[in-house]
Amino acid sequence: AFWVVNLASYTTQNTILSVSDNNVVFLEHQSTDQIRFKQGGAAAVIKFASSGHFPIRSQYLITFKKTAEKDIVVYKNGTLLDQNESTGLPVADGAGDFDTIGFRNDNDRALDAKLYEFALYSAELGDSDRQAVETYLMNKFSL
Repeated sequence: AFWVVNLASYTTQNTILSVSDNNVVFLEHQSTDQIRFKQGGAAAVIKFASSGHFPIRSQYLITFKKTAEKDIVVYKNGTLLDQNESTGLPVADGAGDFDTIGFRNDNDRALDAKLYEFALYSAELGDSDRQAVETYLMNKFSL
């Protein structure tokens, strides 16, 4: 998944993707230094080695990738973010069958942001394809 976003606050969990009728599958910007992903089982909390990667009132591109090994890899503006003390990895098998952008069925989980662009691919992209999408989006939004 790729998204260009400008978060307004962290007063909500900032849901990026979810399944509208349950809390079993979701992807959220939880704070300035972590993302949460749940696809059955326990939620994975992806924490990053340094804080402040996802500041409010700043536009950036996030690339979120679930690898064949069921690990989560996150890039910001095309640069791989180092993880530190992430929990819940590897994640469950299978693809996320998302049907909702920007909201979860809990009222406190709405995306408080401007979402400029979002792209979701049904298959894992190789590095060259991922980089091509990132380059296109970064050029389009002058990142």
